[in-house]
Amino acid sequence: MLSLLAALPAFSQTPTIGACTVLPADNIWNTPIDQLAVSPNSSTYVNTIGPTLPVHADFGSGTNTMAVPSASLT
Repeated sequence: MLSLLAALPAFSQTPTIGACTVLPADNIWNTPIDQLAVSPNSSTYVNTIGPTLPVHADFGSGTNTMAVPSASLT
């Protein structure tokens, strides 16, 4: 997911869904963070989650309740 967000500024045109602009250039999600200070608790977070586990966006599937609800608007 993070690699997808990092690639968005490389698009030659701002992505849209219908008439809605998705993550325009001035959106907070397009703010560079690579030069920000690392949290003093970073290693604790990583070790709690698991340093060898992949990033998992928990948008859900099946009939189980998931941690991050999402909806598709048409």
